[in-house]
Amino acid sequence: MCTAFFAVNPRPGLRLLLLFNRDEFFDRATAPAGWWEDAPGVCGGRDLKGGGTWAGVTRSGRFALLTNFRERCPNSVAGAPSRGELPTRFLRGTDDPLSYLNSVDASAHNGFNLVVGDVASGVVAYLTNRGPGQPGKPILLGLGVHGMSNGTLGGAPWAKVDRGVAEIEALLKDGAFDGGEVPWGPLFGRVMGDTARARADCLPVTGVPPAVEAALSPTFVTACDLFGDGCVYGTRSQTGVAVFEGGDAALVERSARTRDPNADPATWTTVEHEFDMELGGEGGGDLVIAEGGACAAPTALAPPLPPCGTAPSPPRAARG
Repeated sequence: MCTAFFAVNPRPGLRLLLLFNRDEFFDRATAPAGWWEDAPGVCGGRDLKGGGTWAGVTRSGRFALLTNFRERCPNSVAGAPSRGELPTRFLRGTDDPLSYLNSVDASAHNGFNLVVGDVASGVVAYLTNRGPGQPGKPILLGLGVHGMSNGTLGGAPWAKVDRGVAEIEALLKDGAFDGGEVPWGPLFGRVMGDTARARADCLPVTGVPPAVEAALSPTFVTACDLFGDGCVYGTRSQTGVAVFEGGDAALVERSARTRDPNADPATWTTVEHEFDMELGGEGGGDLVIAEGGACAAPTALAPPLPPCGTAPSPPRAARG
């Protein structure tokens, strides 16, 4: 069901930080993150069933991410196109973020949250077709760290989103990105590897059974037979993107290659793509992957459940 965090210009020298956990059935055909043959300037994973993506970036500085809106099946649109086409069309195109979102026929799709942005201009915009307010109407997003899962951005609080935002803000404040370093270890472990379940009174109400709601409440969803039908579901991949001043960029993806990705870190495959993003300025030097970072296991041990909406004490280091 996915959890995402993103920030444009969150601190001097850091132009973009994007983190995405993709939760999906393990039998859904997927290609790992890479440069697309049919759109060479786009980098991201591919859903081989629907043909779209959930998160991606381009050499020209465009980025997009999508999460589904969790709701009862009767609200589904019969024959709706794959929601993965929404970020894909933006990544392939040239429209600015607001113009693109204004062109989307939101009513044709099942529930979604879509964020698109441009690193060079710092413009980032959001569109949903569900929730209160004015669904189907794009809005510009301000500075700061944003997080969303399967409810609307800025809507009812989700405990895992609140914890993740607090953890990222703490890393930014503590200088974890100083010197062009990307602290993938804490990002994939402490933030995106958080396996803590929300308390029963903190669970969102989305229409699924309480036991399913609880199983989906961590940032990192442990692989399981979620609906008792033999189909394994859980966090299949973790994507991180960091772009520094001057355009030094990296996309790192960790993806599970077995049906039991929580048993052994060796069952996870890591791909790294370092490239120059075209931001109209000179390169800012070599981007550094922090030691012990990209291959850290995504299984931070869960601390005691905190009060709703508060960050827990830092969990123990991830295995690996």
